[in-house]
Amino acid sequence: QIAGWGRPTLKNINYKEDHDVASYAPGFTFEGDNTVVYASAISSIGIEKYYFNLNVYRDDGGHQMEHRNLLNASALQNFMADIFKQRGLSDGNNISKNKPLVNSIADQLIITTHSPVLLGAYDQLGNFTGVDSNQNLSSEILTTTENIPGSSFAYTSETQSIFLPKNGSYRFVYKGIGTGPTTVTIDSITADATTPIVQYSDMPTVEGTEASFTITATEPAAAIIKLDVDGNGTIDSTITPDGITPSVNELISQIKLKILSLTAKEKLKQTLIKKIESLENKISNKKIKNAKILANLDVKVSKQSAKGNISAADANSIVVLIDELEAQSDSTSLDANIISQLRDKVLSLSLKTAARNDLLKRIVNLENKAILTKSLSSLTSNISKKASSGKLTDSDAQALIDLLGQIENAI
Repeated sequence: QIAGWGRPTLKNINYKEDHDVASYAPGFTFEGDNTVVYASAISSIGIEKYYFNLNVYRDDGGHQMEHRNLLNASALQNFMADIFKQRGLSDGNNISKNKPLVNSIADQLIITTHSPVLLGAYDQLGNFTGVDSNQNLSSEILTTTENIPGSSFAYTSETQSIFLPKNGSYRFVYKGIGTGPTTVTIDSITADATTPIVQYSDMPTVEGTEASFTITATEPAAAIIKLDVDGNGTIDSTITPDGITPSVNELISQIKLKILSLTAKEKLKQTLIKKIESLENKISNKKIKNAKILANLDVKVSKQSAKGNISAADANSIVVLIDELEAQSDSTSLDANIISQLRDKVLSLSLKTAARNDLLKRIVNLENKAILTKSLSSLTSNISKKASSGKLTDSDAQALIDLLGQIENAI
């Protein structure tokens, strides 16, 4: 019995729940031939056993072999000829009686998608591994390739995984072939031990959705996914890894993407998009207003200092705080601690009441987000009503409301 060894092979299924929905993730081992683990290939007792090291063997074209084409390997053909002709068998041609050690395989990256997409990757020389999305996708059987040296492709009905050497950089692409959330995970595998690196969860996908991202082996967690939900060639959003607090702009993009992927009437989706765009304009106006308030504060303090009403030291302290807030001008959420320091400093000044109140009023306006919170509250209420009337599913409505909550926290 001869067992293929050294290619990533499905060994177990890990059942789990994602957002209260039953799901699973595949577990892999290098101790197999990409289809059958070695223990199943040599399960008989009392039979002479050998191991074909597919991790190091390459065919004449430089490609690795796997379960479906093992008998095409010249090394295996020669080995079988020795058996048939009753010649003496000797270890060689990467076939041995002793099972190789799994820690002899170099560390690899595993990039896995959990969703209705087709996954592929290119190395720096343009070699491709994965499912070619340019073929006829309506065919019952889709072709896959493994042209990146040292790469492997594995799949189940719900997942696709690409194994790659942990060196260089790779450009990944995927294309939507159905509707549903897409999750991308990046893991490292060392001697059969898989270590999670980073995950991108629940990105909206419809048929035709396209995405791309580049992974550098030295910094795999730094990858940013560029998402084109409707496949029109325009990037709709950039997705950062889970655990990194997204900016307001990123959250706005995410909620737009979620709306576009809803299983709802097109008119309702367009109405919701317009409401989000209205919110986006209000957020932009708030940023502009904050910048004007800070500029006016700076002018007011300078004038009071020139008149001798504020000491040079106090004026300088206030200007430093204003400068720190101006550095956050791209955000509607100015540092509350700095605003508090600014308020306390103004309260400590020996100014006339009217002059002090004028400065304090401007500081209060920095904190005023009533227009934004009112818009968010109205949107949340509107979405809840759509769910109650059956125009939105409860899960879709909750996902939108959760994103609105994140936006409120971010502003």
